[in-house]
Amino acid sequence: MTRPSRLCFALLALFLPATALAENPPTIAVDELQPGDRGYGLTVFRGDSIEKFDVEVIDIFRNALPGQDLILIRCSRHGEDGYPIEESGVIGGMSGSPIYFKDRLAGALAYGWGFQKEPIAGVTPIANMLAEADRPDDRFGALAPGDPWGDGPIRPVDTPLVVSGLAPRFYDELRETFEGRHFFPLLGGGGEGAGGQGPTTLEPGSAVAVSLMEGDVDFAAIGTVTAVLDDGRVLAFGHPFFQAGPVAWQMKTAWITTVVKSISRSNKLGHALHPVGTLTKDRQAAVVGHLGEEPELLPIECVVKNKATGASNTFRSRAVDHPSLTPILVNMALSSFAESAEPIMDRNTVYATVRVQTDTLGTLEVTDLFASGSGSFDSNLLAPFNLLYANDFRRVKIQRIDATLEVVHEDRSAAITSLAVDRRHVRAGETVECLVTLRQFDHREEHLVRIDLAVPEDLAPGQYDLVVQGGNGVLPQYAPPRSPEEIARWISTWYRADHLVASLSTPRLALSYEGTRLDDLPPSVLGSLLTPNASGEVQTVVLEVRSAKEVPWVVQGTQGLTLVVEERK
Repeated sequence: MTRPSRLCFALLALFLPATALAENPPTIAVDELQPGDRGYGLTVFRGDSIEKFDVEVIDIFRNALPGQDLILIRCSRHGEDGYPIEESGVIGGMSGSPIYFKDRLAGALAYGWGFQKEPIAGVTPIANMLAEADRPDDRFGALAPGDPWGDGPIRPVDTPLVVSGLAPRFYDELRETFEGRHFFPLLGGGGEGAGGQGPTTLEPGSAVAVSLMEGDVDFAAIGTVTAVLDDGRVLAFGHPFFQAGPVAWQMKTAWITTVVKSISRSNKLGHALHPVGTLTKDRQAAVVGHLGEEPELLPIECVVKNKATGASNTFRSRAVDHPSLTPILVNMALSSFAESAEPIMDRNTVYATVRVQTDTLGTLEVTDLFASGSGSFDSNLLAPFNLLYANDFRRVKIQRIDATLEVVHEDRSAAITSLAVDRRHVRAGETVECLVTLRQFDHREEHLVRIDLAVPEDLAPGQYDLVVQGGNGVLPQYAPPRSPEEIARWISTWYRADHLVASLSTPRLALSYEGTRLDDLPPSVLGSLLTPNASGEVQTVVLEVRSAKEVPWVVQGTQGLTLVVEERK
């Protein structure tokens, strides 16, 4: 070892737990194994005590996965006092359990089958896991829709996704989102758990938690550490989470409360404990983390106020940063915050403000209201956040999300029941008087609202559709945005739900160029810009004539009729 290398190693020793300083474990190659070989595995069945279980090689499946063999093993109890794994079968949360033959690391227990009568598992070879650890990073990957494993002959061992603070009605959505990816949602305790006790370091066989969200709503995936390398890298699970590539997710120690045995699939029940580093790679053969520095998490704060009582509740969580996963987590968290403070079965009206703080666009704010008997939060309020996270133009860093919800225990919605105009036949340049009837929810009281709509001076004779509706159903009159800046501008033109909007369709076209709308262009200019040789940045926008009026209700429904524009005399 050279002098600089010794110095680096000495400095590393100051910052890494003692367990991380051991030399890389001796390994055994797949080619050295054969059916009948006996060895052992390590995992935690309760608390933080690492226990042995016995294993025997059944066979080697060559090229079972792309570029990867699998070692097929049968598991059994280790000695008289060992955990009776024959009764539970392979347990969700054992993913990553290191498997040894001749005291050399062969790989990680990772794959299995449902409804097993015997604890048989597939082991990911350590060579594949080390190769994943050495693969260069690239950009964040998106989560592919659906179940990537389908109805294939083998699946990853279930990963318990321990959840706390989530409103019960979201568990179906949680299962729909995660269960197809071999996660199994379980109710558990979040945060520090049993008085903050438990391990503060990771070692082979110890329980590890990948914290996707922490705080008043908490999501943590539980698995097992396969190896801690001498440079502080941690190998775990032996299979992917989402196969998302480079990630920056929080890695914690974990405490196993018990094993929930099941005929279909047994699972470890536990909770995350102490932060110890960052999960940096989510690959086919392993998830890879680094001990030491923790990832930057997205702070979320929600204040829920009751207008009648003056009561106020503040909720806080922090979520991982990932373009596909984070919007799902944030929506579930904010919805749960709202429902934990206010009953969802009441007919409520919610006045809401959501502020999204970004690194380059400043703070975007959406203010709106909604009336509902099925929840206290409308996911449409997160549109700025979702659009920026999903944009394909340039990554925008979301620094913080703040929401304020003021709940009124009264349904302040009104449905549009009819539309009338002072006359159906008009001329260009005249003003049409629209009379809209609104009926309040659960009341027979009706309200007549007048909106004046100016017919354009240059509108050609013909028949045109007139529609009235609530502001939430009206799209901005801009071409689809092509940059984060255009997204921000697009959002700023939205109508609120308490706006009654009258729209008259017209054949008029405008051009949108780099987010700026160009109206009333001469036909010659318009024609030249719309030729096949024109830049792709030029987009057409069909213009409507609009007039809006704010009303004291959430406007629901739509009504329409046809206006006839006649020749001028």
